[in-house]
Amino acid sequence: MSRIHLLAGTAAPCLLLAVPAAAQAQDASSVTSDAAKAPAFIAGAADDEYQPNDPVLLYTAWRKVGAAAELHLYERGGHGFDLYRQGTTSDQWFDHLLSWMTSRNLVAPERASAR
Repeated sequence: MSRIHLLAGTAAPCLLLAVPAAAQAQDASSVTSDAAKAPAFIAGAADDEYQPNDPVLLYTAWRKVGAAAELHLYERGGHGFDLYRQGTTSDQWFDHLLSWMTSRNLVAPERASAR
């Protein structure tokens, strides 16, 4: 998952990022669009063989332009981890995302607990 996803139709726009694309993480100038006004949830793995530093770079760039961002950098998970359980802490990323969305009133608590 190397694309940026902007959720529309929620209480507030919300940017969800997982294993960010290198082009998005190079510098703050790449995070100046309207999307940067949305809070960002960024999840990545330190053992990503293709883009190990992108989550930190993107988080730094997002914060540099004054945008709200939350970073989850898991020790293991590889490149493009998703809902497939690997027995690593990155298995919890979706629960962390739901918790983050619930705390921002982007999803109802009962929907988040349905997982």
